[in-house]
Amino acid sequence: MATPEIVAIISDLLAAPKTLGGDAAWREMDHHGQWRILIPLLLNGESSGIDLEICAYPNRVPLRFTILIRQPKCIWRLEYDPTATHTNSLNAPKDIAGMIVQGPHYHNWVDNTRFVTSNSLPKTMKNARHLDAKLNSFEAAFEWFCHETNIQMPPSGTITLPARTELF
Repeated sequence: MATPEIVAIISDLLAAPKTLGGDAAWREMDHHGQWRILIPLLLNGESSGIDLEICAYPNRVPLRFTILIRQPKCIWRLEYDPTATHTNSLNAPKDIAGMIVQGPHYHNWVDNTRFVTSNSLPKTMKNARHLDAKLNSFEAAFEWFCHETNIQMPPSGTITLPARTELF
């Protein structure tokens, strides 16, 4: 059973305007070809306890990346993978179109609060929605994600994905 206090705290964090903190850099992960950037999110210039994480696979075709907010578990995630398939839970919100989501999709907090327990955030985000087909680039998806989660775009412009490191 979801605890109203936990749901309210996370909902308030997501509703509040946030900025990116620190000078983060892309790092290649142990899994060859996966790159990650981790950026703390600030509320009024102070640490919020939540992070923005972006994982990219610059050598893969088609384009593939994830953008998520975690605290420390994931509370909002966008998965951009045209080959992905996600199966929603049996008790997904009624307005989600279909049990199976194929292609790019997102897992928002509101659709997954039912999986919060009395002492924990959800282990996984079980419900997802189709990502609008117009959001077919990292830049467009990142800007949309920031808008949906109240993250102010950095003044120096958007984050860019790491460059390819392999020809094939």
